Amino acid sequence: STAVLLSLYAHASTADTALLAALALVIYTVDAALSLYFTRPALARLEAWRATKDPDGAEGTWNAVADLPFASLRSKTAHVVVAVVILGWNGAAHWRLQLPAAPAIAVFIGSLVIWLYWLALRVFGTERLVRPALAEVSAALTDQVGPPSRLRITLMSRLLAAMPPITVIAATAVVGMVGSHTPRTLAAGAASILVTIGVAVWLTLVVAQTITEPIDDLRAVAARVGQGDLQARVPVVSIDEIGSLSRSFNTMVAGLRDREHIRDTFGAYVDPSVADHILARGAALTDGEEVEITAMFIDVRG
Repeated sequence: STAVLLSLYAHASTADTALLAALALVIYTVDAALSLYFTRPALARLEAWRATKDPDGAEGTWNAVADLPFASLRSKTAHVVVAVVILGWNGAAHWRLQLPAAPAIAVFIGSLVIWLYWLALRVFGTERLVRPALAEVSAALTDQVGPPSRLRITLMSRLLAAMPPITVIAATAVVGMVGSHTPRTLAAGAASILVTIGVAVWLTLVVAQTITEPIDDLRAVAARVGQGDLQARVPVVSIDEIGSLSRSFNTMVAGLRDREHIRDTFGAYVDPSVADHILARGAALTDGEEVEITAMFIDVRG
């Protein structure tokens, strides 16, 4: 994509475009190889856990697999290596197309933006690939509340990483396809791209807030329910999937509240263990159950 965008702003032959596209593939091949290298420990831990299915190691395995998409992002070595390769690509573009200094700097910045967008796409794609493994490991967690809920990346960060770069790349392509590429038209195109970035970021923030605020309300109420407050309710503020989830959560809490009321009512007349047994068996008790008991009668006289 970088080579194609470059061809819109510079006179490049088919051979030059093909050469730069092939060199660009080298960048992403190196990046993919480094990503695989830094994810090997998490994959090895997952395979070791699958051999034993040890519940005690499930939480550590879950955390390792959940962190897998971000492993290479924390490596300074990976960033340095890829940056050097990108510099080499830009040097080849400058050599083949005889770019002046200002366009060469613009091409370098554009190649970095596209590479950062690729990093975001790689994280999102890897997260989808590891979901089956996370579901498998989470089924073996001994802690009923599940693994730690530490946020590695927020929903707003995802949207900011995905939406504005798409808009910028599209705007850059449009500016390159129209106009005579004079200094004046290029300056106007750069200004329009900056305006596009501002609008895209603003719209992304607005959309993100409409999604994250109801989710934050749901998380807060879920924490209260976990602490025993069964009177808590999630405000239903939308008619989309989040609103449906909020209604379902309120229905679940209402069921827990009714169950607790039944437990308290039974406990006032029968032994609490009997009440728990009735609630646990539910409809299975309609056929009756035979058990052996020992009864002791004591007649106390004054």
